[in-house]
Amino acid sequence: MITIKKEEYQHLSDFIVHNRPELIVLGDYRISRRIIRKIVRDRQDCSFTEELAKNIIYCPTEIPKLLLNAPKTGIWNDPETQPLEKDELLALYLGRLQQDALNEVCKLWSEKTEENLVLHILFHELQPYITKAKLMQNYRELFSEIVNKNGVNLNHMLQVTRRASTLQFVCGLGPLRANYFLKKEQESDGQLIKQRNHLFRYDKFCFQDKTFWNACGFIIFKPSKDDPHLDEYKPLDQTRISPQWYPLARKIEKDTFEDVTQELKSVFEKAQNYPDLLREVDLDDFATHLEVSKGMKNMKPILELIISEFINPFQSGRTPFTEWKHPNLFFAMTGLAPSFCKIGNIVHPTINKTAQTMLNVKIEGGIETAIYRYEIYEKDNNIDLTKEFYDGQTIVARITSLNFEHLKTDFSSLVKMTLTLKPTILNNHKDYILTLHPTLDEYNVVDPNDDYPVLISNKRKKGNFTDRMIMHNKFKNITSEEAILLLEDKDAGEFLFRPGKRLDRIFITWKFFDHIYTHVEIYEGERLTTEPISKKLMINKKTFSSLNEIIAHYIQPCNKLVKTVTHHSKFFRGDLSTIYEQLQMEKEAEPKYIPYHFLFSKDVPEHVLLCYLKNDKLVTEYIKIDGSGFTFHDALFVVFDELIRFFKREQNKPDYISYIQSSKKPFVELIFDDGEDKMASGAINSSFGIGKISPINLIY
Repeated sequence: MITIKKEEYQHLSDFIVHNRPELIVLGDYRISRRIIRKIVRDRQDCSFTEELAKNIIYCPTEIPKLLLNAPKTGIWNDPETQPLEKDELLALYLGRLQQDALNEVCKLWSEKTEENLVLHILFHELQPYITKAKLMQNYRELFSEIVNKNGVNLNHMLQVTRRASTLQFVCGLGPLRANYFLKKEQESDGQLIKQRNHLFRYDKFCFQDKTFWNACGFIIFKPSKDDPHLDEYKPLDQTRISPQWYPLARKIEKDTFEDVTQELKSVFEKAQNYPDLLREVDLDDFATHLEVSKGMKNMKPILELIISEFINPFQSGRTPFTEWKHPNLFFAMTGLAPSFCKIGNIVHPTINKTAQTMLNVKIEGGIETAIYRYEIYEKDNNIDLTKEFYDGQTIVARITSLNFEHLKTDFSSLVKMTLTLKPTILNNHKDYILTLHPTLDEYNVVDPNDDYPVLISNKRKKGNFTDRMIMHNKFKNITSEEAILLLEDKDAGEFLFRPGKRLDRIFITWKFFDHIYTHVEIYEGERLTTEPISKKLMINKKTFSSLNEIIAHYIQPCNKLVKTVTHHSKFFRGDLSTIYEQLQMEKEAEPKYIPYHFLFSKDVPEHVLLCYLKNDKLVTEYIKIDGSGFTFHDALFVVFDELIRFFKREQNKPDYISYIQSSKKPFVELIFDDGEDKMASGAINSSFGIGKISPINLIY
């Protein structure tokens, strides 16, 4: 148990009694819950302490610590935090997290990936394997859904600057409009916005007509209890009902509560006192009437919304506060993942103290437990454990039982965990594998329609490469010839990763277009012996962190560029042997124009050929495709039509002609799986090898 000095105890006691908190939040399990309970129970002079003793909870400090690094300037500046020390700030953020967790988490958001602190919160142990762009996209959608479900109290947000972070997620606003609106409000005289139509009191940059209709239903105009001008607020502005349906809402109110006493002025008072009158409204009949007389179709959902808002105006989606369940509290306090503490898991505890009949051990997260002699040996015997084990020794054990029921915030009553060293249990992985991984069988079942066919016999000749244990659905331990056979019946754009002769090389065998294959070499950076693949992968001086990143930022963009070319009206599906005849026919039909076409060739994979006639001669130019766009005449074109306009505009200019005459044809250097480098000349079967650039005279 944690000890505390007498003067610190007295100071903490006086602080609690003087401030009369409704809730005490502990941000560190090392702070003893028992000390706080003792303080509030010792102060018999205060009646509130008995109830307070029940309201002591634990909260992890992960988000408050991230808030310490959040921006403190600009529109999100909070003057209250400026004079506070680091520990005081941490306590302040810890309290605010209990008051308004959504707002505190939204403070961490930034549209810039490198500044977005939400990405540093680990919600799942597999989260690091998802790209940051994908995480941000899903987080943005989630925040928007939750913020709009709960609504934003606009006046409360304006009066308390620190609660401004949720406004950026209101439908139709976004960070730019939210920041602009807040800046304008801070520069104003502090007059509250009491009605929805007052949102237009500045220029319409923030709340243009379309933006207003999208956003108004998610902004709350709720007066505070001490506001002396309650009559300036409109009741319907305190609901989710859109202003365009106000006439319908007033009609329902008038018809439903026509005979209700006039003492109840507010529609909400009437609805709460006479909810049955609202439930008796025939919405089907009313919706049919609106459709027949007004031409307003599908109005029943709108009418149901109006009724529900009368009864429960702007009902929040938040659930009542409840203290954490024991398992969640345990994982938060120890920092362990739920997958670590499962029955059947193998752990590596360290022996703290050795006795004759038991071992006192400690595992990760600070968990201590005892392993008795009968959990070590198969048969009961009298072996002295001090002669078999020693203090500080790390052993291997399996978890056989786990009980969270008696967990305390101060760890005074530990989680009951039973470990065993019995060989028959410790080595019996088969009985535990499906318990620990219940979906393992599903992962191991491969749909025949999605799998690559087995085209090579098990007795095939082994390729000159080392098998790699890379767990990726696109990686195969095969040769380049086998990879092409597997891709033969696949669509253009399909690819496989395969190993090379050297351990720091991986290859992409890629069906670039119909019957055109290319092999791209991936250089691996340094990697640990425990890592199956390096976290630094390089293609043409571009660096990637994983195979998935190569797929997302290199292969898929290239495939999109190929589709852009093939869908163009000037794309020619033939080859170089037939393009000349095609261009001559077009020239004869339209003598004034220079005919041109784009095509792909096995000779130069990863390139688009631009072929055209000039002075009755065939000119062939080469356009390189990579993840960034089209490279043509040493310039990068992201849009294919821009490249075509450049060609039409410049092709008769001296610089353009000079560039063609001095240019060289892209050339393929072939690197085979057996490690022998061969230089090809003339027409190349690009089914084998890696495309590199070498000089050959341009066809002109």
